[in-house]
Amino acid sequence: IELGSGVDGTAANTLSDYETGTFTPTLNGATTAGSPTYSLQKGIYTKIGNLVHCVIRVQISNLGSLDGFVRVLGLPFTANSTADNQSSASIGYGGGLNITAGTSLGGFIQTGDNYLRLTHWDVGDGTSYLDDAEFSATGSLMINLTYQT
Repeated sequence: IELGSGVDGTAANTLSDYETGTFTPTLNGATTAGSPTYSLQKGIYTKIGNLVHCVIRVQISNLGSLDGFVRVLGLPFTANSTADNQSSASIGYGGGLNITAGTSLGGFIQTGDNYLRLTHWDVGDGTSYLDDAEFSATGSLMINLTYQT
């Protein structure tokens, strides 16, 4: 592909469409959004063509009635809506969580969504959503996510 000529020819999908910026990630519950308070919220992104890479850091000081599966909102772009085009997230650090030792954290963004669903994997249950009971009032995460717009 020639620099500046995207697959579909639109400016938003060209290699010369390069952008960096910041955003404010927030946590919310799938049942009750809640209003957590934060001691740290940081989101940085780089977008090249239709590919977005995000580095996210959140640390809360109070869950604020958040209830249900925990999601990360505030992503800078909506994911591509092409069927079966989900992207997974890597969580390199999770602190202050109520999970069993040996549990792996992860996440994914569904097609057409603008938020990240958090998951965990353990030997007994396999993969399931990270619930508010497993995210403590002092929970902290470091996340890397790459997805298509």
